[in-house]
Amino acid sequence: MKRYFFLFTVLCFSLVTFAQEFNYGVTAGLNVSHPKDYRNHVGFNVGVKGEYTFSDKQDCLYLESALLLTSKGWKTDVYTDESENAGTADWTCDAYYLELPLMVGYKSGITDRVRISASAGPYVACGLFGKSKVKDIPAADDIDNIFSDGMYKRFDYGVKLYVGVDYSNWQLGVSYGLSLQNPIKGGWALQDPKDRTFSLQLAYIINR
Repeated sequence: MKRYFFLFTVLCFSLVTFAQEFNYGVTAGLNVSHPKDYRNHVGFNVGVKGEYTFSDKQDCLYLESALLLTSKGWKTDVYTDESENAGTADWTCDAYYLELPLMVGYKSGITDRVRISASAGPYVACGLFGKSKVKDIPAADDIDNIFSDGMYKRFDYGVKLYVGVDYSNWQLGVSYGLSLQNPIKGGWALQDPKDRTFSLQLAYIINR
């Protein structure tokens, strides 16, 4: 998988040589992570992005990438027999990554100022920090940093899909990211909260 991602990256950046235009901007949005068998987790994404277009026409092929601080995670219920808190409690895990997607897509013009776009490609991510906490149970083994304390793998990779609308300098779209590995390691590995993340994203292209 890593070899294919490397070859894909080399191919895409070699195509940049023929790009007609480079645009860059800022982006931010809302994440909803929903690993299988876990409850939804709401997070965010924020960062910078760039686009290479291979034509100055309204309909064109393009290559885009971004550098994003993105928040993912999950929620689930755990059973407790504490005398004062018998029943279930919320177990929440927050994971913050620096994510780098590399997407190839196509833009199609609707009017002079409006275009629809769709793209797909792989992403890689590096875990920065995060926390695991069981609510209202003081004796629970909370983890202050899931990456450095041995609960989560530091690096993640997967695929992303995106569809959106461009209007002048603005871009509004939705994306779906699917991790291709179980992020848990060590004694936690029986769990499999593999990330499946829906995102709503708004971007502003500065130099268009």
